[in-house]
Amino acid sequence: RLSGDTKTRGVAAVALPADLDVEWGLQRILNLSCSWRDQLLEILAAELTLEKNGIEDAVLQAQYLTDPRWELTVRHILFFSERWRPEEHRREARAKAATALEALRDGADFASTAARLSEEPGANGRQGLLTPGREGSWVHEFWAAALVLQPSEVSPVTETQYGFHILRLEDRAVVPFPEARVGIARQVADRIEDPAAVLATWE
Repeated sequence: RLSGDTKTRGVAAVALPADLDVEWGLQRILNLSCSWRDQLLEILAAELTLEKNGIEDAVLQAQYLTDPRWELTVRHILFFSERWRPEEHRREARAKAATALEALRDGADFASTAARLSEEPGANGRQGLLTPGREGSWVHEFWAAALVLQPSEVSPVTETQYGFHILRLEDRAVVPFPEARVGIARQVADRIEDPAAVLATWE
């Protein structure tokens, strides 16, 4: 049980820590609310700009197909060595990754190698398989390394803030247009004219 006063509303009792900074919490909620409001206004501004200029979804979809968003399914092998580790630790982790990559290039099975060698928690049971990810799901270096692969290709040793990875792309799929539409609409609107000015006129 948490220490502190208990506030009761209806039948639900919630224990609040005695040192809870209520002012900080309210400011945090306000900031989040403002952030959501700003995002919604940006979406509205983009939609008004497209409508003003007669840009229909067929145009957005054609634009999207020239540079689609991807969802990637990846296996990886990780040798932990965060960047703050001593250089000797980093060298050892990098060397283990290089040895594993050599074995993979000699024909070792990636899934079983990941299950045996990867230091990521749970990698044994998943054989290194990650939940499918989109841009922003993983750290930049990992995403960039995965994005250039074709299915079944294996990456070079890739360094991130967590250590040294070897990636294998299992599958890539285009994110459906309806799920990517908001981002595409904002990109196209920005190229036509200033959406903020359009919104100001509309208001």
